[in-house]
Order: sequence, then structure tokens, then C-alpha cells
Amino acid sequence: MQTEQKPDFYTAWSTMIELQAGNKLSDRALRLAFDLLADYELVEIKRALRMHCLKSPYIAKPADIVEIIKGVLPSNAELYGLAQSADTMLGLYVRHSVGGHDIKKLAARDATARVASLRRSIDAFIARVQSGMIYDNEIRLLGGKGFDVTTELCPGLPGARIVFHERLQVRQADLVKVQLDSDVAAASTGPRSEAETQKGQRMLAEALGQLSANSSRASA
Repeated sequence: MQTEQKPDFYTAWSTMIELQAGNKLSDRALRLAFDLLADYELVEIKRALRMHCLKSPYIAKPADIVEIIKGVLPSNAELYGLAQSADTMLGLYVRHSVGGHDIKKLAARDATARVASLRRSIDAFIARVQSGMIYDNEIRLLGGKGFDVTTELCPGLPGARIVFHERLQVRQADLVKVQLDSDVAAASTGPRSEAETQKGQRMLAEALGQLSANSSRASA
């Protein structure tokens, strides 16, 4: 947050306390809450406050807000479950890391052990996504399966923080365009089906459309 956002933060935090406890905070308590959450964006904090008030009758503390913003890391067994269907970004990444065929062949116990052996690289992937430092090949992997890389990694685990969304959308759109141009170049030296052409055009349109939508929301 920026210093000039203190009044908005004070209003949001005070309203939450008044709503949940009927009390009013001292100026010193408000300043401390601001300092503890200063590394996060105001929009993230307001969203987390809303989520907390909807799910908990207890007064939110800064640690509760940070947990909502950063999410809770799934266990190894939960990661194995996500990889079974691969309908989330994190599930797809784990499935790709373990090997799609291996996930299907291995017993649940052995597959979970395989996930555990990859835990360090999985946690590093999560950190890269949330900090906006996801690799290009990872964007291609996720985008190729229709994922917007700014969405949540899985239920309960947010993806990239909102401050990185626009930059990531630009990167994803650029990578899709590069891939499409490469496919077009390849088509000039060999046959290319109409379905492949339509798929590439659709991916580019979706990436550019999402970028436009995000830019509109940011300026609203």
C-alpha cells in the first residue's frame, strides 16, 4: 500500500471491526495494522476482509488477512488429488511434473510419494506464480490448456497477486502470438489442418481479450 491510501485502509479496517465486534479502534491500533499489511495492495486487503467477514464470526487479525491473500498450501495427498483431474493450474503442473501416464498407473500411495519427492519444485512453482515470476515455458504449458495465468492455482490457493496481473497478461498474449506466428511459418513448409489454424487464432483472441478486460477493470 501507499501512504496516501491510509485513510481508505483505516476506513475499511475500522468498518470491519465495528461490524464484527461493535468496537472502535484507537489510532495507534490502526497505524499498526497498516504497517503490518503495508506490503500488500489495498484491493487485496479489502477483498480478504470481505472474505473473512463472510466466513468467520471472529475479528480479523493481520495474520488472517495475509493467510487469505497468500492461501494455504495443499498437502501432498491433496496435490495428488488435484493432479488426477488436472482441471486447475496447480493440478496440471503437478500432473506434468509427475508424468500423466505415471499418475494413472501408480497406486495412490506411490503417486503421493512421487509428489512428495517433487515438493520443493512444486512449492517453487507456486512462489513463482504468486510473485509474477512464472517461467515462459510454464505460461505456455498452462495457456495451452486454456488457463489464464492470473487466476487461482487451485481452490483456496490464489495465483499471482493482483499487482502482477496486467504484466502477466501481456506476457501470455505475446507468447501466444509468437507460437501462432511459428505455427504459421511451419504451415508454409507443410500441411496444416483448418482445426489447428482455428485453435491458434482462438488462443490469441482469448489472450488478447482477457488482457483488454483486465485493463478495463484496472482503469475503472
